Amino acid sequence: MRVSILKYVLFSIVICSFEYSKNVSYILFYY
Repeated sequence: MRVSILKYVLFSIVICSFEYSKNVSYILFYY
């Protein structure tokens, strides 16, 4: 149970960082 929760947290962090980097690259490209 704990391992699956840890995997879920890690997955969400990866997704958030991916979205953040995509937004930053879009902003830099736009400017």
